[in-house]
Amino acid sequence: MPAETNPLAISKGVARAQFRRAHSIAESDEAVPAQWAQRATRTGESRNRTYTPVLGTVLLAKATNPAVDAFALKAGTGPRGYSPRSLAKEVFVPLCAESDVDIRTHGAEPFNNQPFFGKDEIHRDLVPANSPDRPDLDFLVESLEHADLLSSEQAVLALAAFLRVRLALSRRGGSSTAMPTSLTQRGLERAAAALISSGPGVGRRGKALLAGCLDLAFPRRVLDHYTSPVACALGDLAISAAPIRQGDPGGEVQVTLAAAVKARPVNAPEILQFAETMAKRGVGKGLYLALSTRQSRMELDEGVARAADRYQVTVEVYTDPQALVKAAVLWSSYPLEECLSRLPHLVTQRLTELHCDDAAHEQWSGLLSMDPGGKPEQALLPLFGA
Repeated sequence: MPAETNPLAISKGVARAQFRRAHSIAESDEAVPAQWAQRATRTGESRNRTYTPVLGTVLLAKATNPAVDAFALKAGTGPRGYSPRSLAKEVFVPLCAESDVDIRTHGAEPFNNQPFFGKDEIHRDLVPANSPDRPDLDFLVESLEHADLLSSEQAVLALAAFLRVRLALSRRGGSSTAMPTSLTQRGLERAAAALISSGPGVGRRGKALLAGCLDLAFPRRVLDHYTSPVACALGDLAISAAPIRQGDPGGEVQVTLAAAVKARPVNAPEILQFAETMAKRGVGKGLYLALSTRQSRMELDEGVARAADRYQVTVEVYTDPQALVKAAVLWSSYPLEECLSRLPHLVTQRLTELHCDDAAHEQWSGLLSMDPGGKPEQALLPLFGA
């Protein structure tokens, strides 16, 4: 293995070689540490899916240079700091995609997700003590405490255990994309409406809800504004004709549907402009989520009609989050019960990826604790005019 001139450097070439060593062990009959297989399994059950690629990246970093700080998020964080963000983006995520390792997130830069975005180091107080995500973060921190003590060879074996667990889940379709809930479909529709109807950041919450619904209806085909230039050019989201590989930014893909979200009132010319952009890029189907309570239905109908006449494209506009959830469940190929368990988790993940605040996460978690009849807790009843 080539020597590193800087004792705290992370050589991307060495990192790739260590990943491939660990992957080879994971695919063999060689024993791997049971402790790290258990930690990979437990982390894979976390509400925040980003914890999985974070753990994998740290193990790869320690395998590459055991002197690095397992808790560092930036190269300038103390004398043992390094950049896990660049290691994940340039090595870990692409190699996981190449090897069909399910790391539970689809973006190229998992360290840009909350609660890690903009922080200097990983610690327990990244989320409040009363947050439903706190036990999972506590477990991740505990795992990093153990990882920080590993030698390079020990870290390779720990990474092999991590990869073996993730590969096994990938191959049996067992990715942790379901969340237990007692909600009926009607209850889930009401929860979605409540998420959008209260609290700050309605536009961002709306994008998270729409992205989650599209994830349910079109698994592994959703391109988002933050990672795909195609989706950015079309609106907020887009659906690829073929499944997307993890870490693929979606630059060269065929798009079959474009989607946009607006929190303010939308007028007919805006719908027409959306349709023109679609037509120029050869996209025949569009979806618009208009969330303003002051939205004119007449403006929307006029825009949709003019879009069809002028550009020969179909644009569907939703103003009711409940109708959007109902449509997503109908479009999905999953059985109803699985839709009701998957969608809450998908929306949670999108809230994280879109950097929605803790209040949004806490509200969504609370909304999911409804009774089987679909009625929200007493404190939430006023949101529905009950």
